[in-house]
Amino acid sequence: MAPIAPARKPLEYRFDQASFGRHQTFHLRYAWLTKGFQATIWLIHWLLATNGAQATVWRWFFNHFHQAEFSLPEAGTALTRFVQERLGNPLGNPLGTRAPPKTMVNDLRILLRMYEPSAVGPRVPLEDALDSPLSILGLVRPLPETHRHRSAAEERDGPPDGVFGYAVADLFDQIGLRTLPIAELMYGRPGFPALGAVFRLTENALVTKLERIIRRLPGRFTLREQAGVHQLYSLRDAIDPMDYLGSHYRAGQPGGTR
Repeated sequence: MAPIAPARKPLEYRFDQASFGRHQTFHLRYAWLTKGFQATIWLIHWLLATNGAQATVWRWFFNHFHQAEFSLPEAGTALTRFVQERLGNPLGNPLGTRAPPKTMVNDLRILLRMYEPSAVGPRVPLEDALDSPLSILGLVRPLPETHRHRSAAEERDGPPDGVFGYAVADLFDQIGLRTLPIAELMYGRPGFPALGAVFRLTENALVTKLERIIRRLPGRFTLREQAGVHQLYSLRDAIDPMDYLGSHYRAGQPGGTR
């Protein structure tokens, strides 16, 4: 059976479309998924981290916040500055005045709760001890015996090739170009997601994964160097992101890294 296509949303930032404070105390829980395939969790992460309209804080945190170790107040200050500078009155959008810092910090708390493993102890309520499935990705971790957190680029195994290929094809489709420099895939083209940052990958890990998706489905992408600039080329006018998801699930690799 072919995988069901996830809902596609524009990846480009629309500064007149952003939301804060509508998540209440929501965070995703294992029990809410009938089958927690790791690949599906990585896909959920990509869809969250690229949704600037409905998950603005998630989009900001995984694309624009590059401080590897931080406290909640530090992240809140950086988010407030971003909203004032990029989503505020200079662009004709008064959203910056409609989202007070407290609301944005609450969104950050929810994000951390979704991605970090929970603290386990006799005084921790059962509800708070239930981890979100996104915590298995290892993208955000609490630093022991501190009120600080870590979210840094690493040589990590995930995401699986099928999900990573989906994200690459999705990005190319939304940008509408046949070639993108590795630097833009790593750090982001203005207004669009940063593939390396979203998955918290080092540049070496990013290139390794690009090489793997090229081998996985030949004839779609290739890496070339032109004038000293390494670039990823699309070999077709259009590449369906679902080709990569289909290759993963048809291979019978739920939860695998390939």
